[in-house]
Amino acid sequence: MFWHFWILKRHPILKNVLNVCVWAFVAFGLYLLLIADERFQPYPKFQAGIAFLSALAMFAPYIVFRVTSLHERFDIALLVYFEFLVIMPLVMNGIGARWLYDLDINYDAIVHFFNSFFLALLTASTMWLMRPQIVNNYPIVIFLTVTLAILVFGILFEFFEAWSDAYWHTSMWGEGHTNIIADTREDVLANTLGGIVAAAVFLWRGTTWLRFLSEQGQRHEA
Repeated sequence: MFWHFWILKRHPILKNVLNVCVWAFVAFGLYLLLIADERFQPYPKFQAGIAFLSALAMFAPYIVFRVTSLHERFDIALLVYFEFLVIMPLVMNGIGARWLYDLDINYDAIVHFFNSFFLALLTASTMWLMRPQIVNNYPIVIFLTVTLAILVFGILFEFFEAWSDAYWHTSMWGEGHTNIIADTREDVLANTLGGIVAAAVFLWRGTTWLRFLSEQGQRHEA
């Protein structure tokens, strides 16, 4: 999958980390589907589906780069950057679901902030790939579009959590809190703040990073 990449003079550490993440989700999904006992592992089929969809999502940047002309226009370093932005939210959710959501550290708010941060960077970077002139000439449009997209996504995800609790009998909406409305308000606020911070960071240095990553193949081969 990640047969070639650039990072730290093309050292294979990052490639192996990304591969481990993908296959860890696949292996965990198979465990939930075939082995897990519902008495000790709640709603295993639902969690297995989420694990498989997460692994598929991790493949998405690679698939997009290969079926389009992006692999001809940009260096593989840019693909690794997009894969990182996709994988980080999924890994943070996966780790949280196994251990950290049960700890008294408000991990849910942390996840909502950083997941929105990574997704906002992914959205802005995708917009740069598709319409670089708009990103360069109308930064306020990018800021508002990215922030609004993350806000809408966060609200839709709250509906998904409510549906999951109702249909699969999970405890996603509110993460078991008694005051679900207050928790939802906190989640949406964390999502919005993550999107705003990411949009600001992208407008500050994002296009510079993307140009740098895009040029690494040419520099390495020169």
